[in-house]
Formats: sequence, C-alpha cells, structure tokens
Amino acid sequence: MAARAGAERPLAELGLRRRVSVVVPGRTAVMLLARDTALIALGLADWPPATVRALGLRAFPIPLRLPPMELGMARHPRNDGDPAHHWFRERLAAAVLGLPGP
Repeated sequence: MAARAGAERPLAELGLRRRVSVVVPGRTAVMLLARDTALIALGLADWPPATVRALGLRAFPIPLRLPPMELGMARHPRNDGDPAHHWFRERLAAAVLGLPGP
C-alpha cells in the first residue's frame, strides 16, 4: 500500500486522483504492460534508455513533487552468519545508497 500512496496527496492538491488498474511485481512487467496497453506506468527514473526505446516507449519526468520512496532490504535469519551473504548485502546497500564500498 505504501508504494501506491505516494502520488495521492500531490494529485489531490490539484483536484485530481489516480485510478490504479494494475500492480505488477517488477519493472519488466511494468514496461511490457505499458507497451501492450493504453495504461500509463509509474516507475523509477533509472529505466535503461535503450530498453525503453527498444520497446517503443517514451519516458517523462513525473510532473509532481513526490515524497521520497522508502527502500528496504530483507533476508532470512539463517543468512546472518554467512560471510558471502554479508559481503553481498554491504555492497548492495552501498550501491543503492550511492556510497563507496567498504
């Protein structure tokens, strides 16, 4: 639900509301759905431009001031002691946060 709540307030301030028709699990499904339907897709700005072009899509900035998106990372406790898993989590977090690696 949190992922769907980000645009409601800015739209309401303009007297608008959105109608969510479909929720999909990932960016590939979003891009294919946008390509094959008349729906508009909201997504992260880092969609690969070559992929967007190859699918015949056009990307535009969202013309609203949206609140920041929260990202989280989950794992099963059985991986807490796994050095490789720990190494991967550190690098993944650094990449997402734009930090230099350890």
